[in-house]
Amino acid sequence: RGWCRLEPCMLLINLTMPSRPESLYSLFGLCCLWIGVFTYIAVDASTRLGCMMNLDDEVMGLVILAAGTSVPDAMASIAVAKDGMGDMAVANAVGSNTFDILLGLGLPWFIWGAVKGEPIVFHTQHTNFAIAILVICLVGYLALIMGNRWMLTRKL
Repeated sequence: RGWCRLEPCMLLINLTMPSRPESLYSLFGLCCLWIGVFTYIAVDASTRLGCMMNLDDEVMGLVILAAGTSVPDAMASIAVAKDGMGDMAVANAVGSNTFDILLGLGLPWFIWGAVKGEPIVFHTQHTNFAIAILVICLVGYLALIMGNRWMLTRKL
């Protein structure tokens, strides 16, 4: 059905993914596992590239990795918005970032803390400010939707 299936990573993914609809939870778990594997590879590669270019990890994370995850989300949102599904576009924009933060960051940090038994220490200056802005935006978004009776309309 396409050239993408023949790539080594896609071949490996296709071999490990269940095809029965009854195995929804194992499919979700395997998707999260593969996302974690590819995220690790991307972060490691960007860290090494940043080291070779004398760029801080914060710069690589905020610029390169953030753009790499946001561009596909934006393209997906634009595609469904053009099909007349604006609510799906907004849900994708908010949901993917929330998923990335809560599961993409939270789960590995939780596992690390549970295995090591020690807290994760950040050496960044602006983390608390970024988290506060994220929480304010998320609460504001939920308040707007609740105020509009959980409906996304053109007015909203």
